[in-house]
Amino acid sequence: MRFEIRHAFDCTPQRLWELVLDEAYQAAIDQRAALDREVLESRATGDGRFHRIRFVPERTLPAAMQKALGAERLSYVQEQTWRERDHSMRWRVVLDAQALASRFKSAGDFKIHARAGGKCERLVTGEVSVSVPIMGGRMEKRIIDELTSSYKRAAEVTNEFLQR
Repeated sequence: MRFEIRHAFDCTPQRLWELVLDEAYQAAIDQRAALDREVLESRATGDGRFHRIRFVPERTLPAAMQKALGAERLSYVQEQTWRERDHSMRWRVVLDAQALASRFKSAGDFKIHARAGGKCERLVTGEVSVSVPIMGGRMEKRIIDELTSSYKRAAEVTNEFLQR
């Protein structure tokens, strides 16, 4: 299932890029999204950075999803390849839950585009695929709904930081 999430901001792409890479900003986003974040790897690349980050949501999954996953929470590692030249990031998710890891795929792009008047837009696109009979489509929809909600909260934090 493909998805697209857009948010506009009253700043330049460079300013939003700087904010996105700021640790205090990331901590505020994690707190608002009720996520625990652990950086597993962080290194410079030729044109940006590569990160491997484990995310563990504080909320538990519905009982049917817990049974399918064999876990109470959907913890995962996100691999991020940041490119400074075009204010973008390619991401891929790997689930910690072994019961579903081979049947789950999620990857996409995070881009910041310039808009008129010194403004910008954050565009997150990607795909979530869960190959589980009967429940796969519902799981995909729930994951995308959670992503959409999480990015909405992140946009709120972003606007708060930009107003400071």
